[in-house]
Amino acid sequence: MLAEMAMSVELARLGVYRSAWDFDRGVRNTFHASIAKAFAADMANKCASDCVQVTDFLVLFEPGTCLGNYRERKCADTVPSLPISIAKISVYFSY
Repeated sequence: MLAEMAMSVELARLGVYRSAWDFDRGVRNTFHASIAKAFAADMANKCASDCVQVTDFLVLFEPGTCLGNYRERKCADTVPSLPISIAKISVYFSY
């Protein structure tokens, strides 16, 4: 589970690097930026959930712990995520 979390973070970072590389070259980077944004947001949710499972609720309500991060991500999920939805739509239309 920890290795999967590390892979997710690295893949999200590579997506951001690819988008920045396209931007630096002067190439339109909408497609790669949208993919990187959507993937990073989904992986942040998954990693926060996995972190809570790994620590098994040892530290319950301290800010800065993985459970605090999990609560923040879940609060962000309850509000409709318009920028992420736009990112997913722009991936669909830019490809």
